[in-house]
Amino acid sequence: MSVKEAAVMEVEVQNINGFKVHASHTCDGCNVSPIVGKRFKSSDTANFDLCSKCFAAYDGDELFEETLLARDRKSTKDYVLKIKTNDGPESTQIRRINVADVWGEDDKLSYAKLIAAASKFASIEDVDNAKAKVTYIDGDGDRITISSNGEFTDSFRQTIKPRKPFRVTVLFPTGDGVKTAPAAAAGPVKNPQKLFRIERQIAKKSNELEALKVKAKLASARPPVANGEQKPIGWMNAE
Repeated sequence: MSVKEAAVMEVEVQNINGFKVHASHTCDGCNVSPIVGKRFKSSDTANFDLCSKCFAAYDGDELFEETLLARDRKSTKDYVLKIKTNDGPESTQIRRINVADVWGEDDKLSYAKLIAAASKFASIEDVDNAKAKVTYIDGDGDRITISSNGEFTDSFRQTIKPRKPFRVTVLFPTGDGVKTAPAAAAGPVKNPQKLFRIERQIAKKSNELEALKVKAKLASARPPVANGEQKPIGWMNAE
C-alpha cells in the first residue's frame, strides 16, 4: 500500500464530507485561496495544505490527512446564495438558499443543481434548463457568465474574503428568446419606496405636459376677441 493510499484510507475513516470553506487556508499546490471543499493537511510538513484537485495529482511521499477547523465547520452553514430568476420583465424575483444545497459530488459547486434550484422559482411552465443563462457581477462591476462547476466555484470563492453577498442571476428563455434583465438588474433595488416616488413624479410631469398641450391647442382655435368684449357663446363649435 502506498503512502497516498494510506492517507486516503485515513480520510475515509474520518468521514468528513460535504460543503466546507477553509477561510484562512491557501492551497500550496495551486495557491488558490481560500480552499473550498476538502483540505488535506500534511502530517510531515508544517503549514502545508492541498486542495482536493492538487491532492489527487500529488505524487510525492508526504502523508496527508483531511482536516477541518472547528470554526470553519461552524461557519459553513452561514454561506448564503441569492438567486435572481428572470423569465420576463414582469417575472423577476430573488430567493435565498444555502450554498451547501448546490454542492456537487466532484468537490465543487454544482452548476446543474443551481439551475434546478432556480427553475423551481421560475413563473413559466416547462422551463428549458439547458438554455438558461447564469451571470454574476464581479469585484470590478463586470457581468460574468457562468456555465460550469469550476466557474461557479471560482465566482463563489471571490466573495468569501471580502465577505460580500454571493449573488447570481439566472435568465430563462421564453417564447421570444432569453429575456434580459431590466436596467436595474445589476443589483437589488435598495430603496423601492424612493423608486415608486420617482415614477409617480414622472407620471405627474407627463400629465402636466399633456394638459399644457391641450390648453395650447384650445387657445390657437379660439377666435380673436377685442379688448373689453365678451367671448362669443359657443365659439368652440363655430366653423
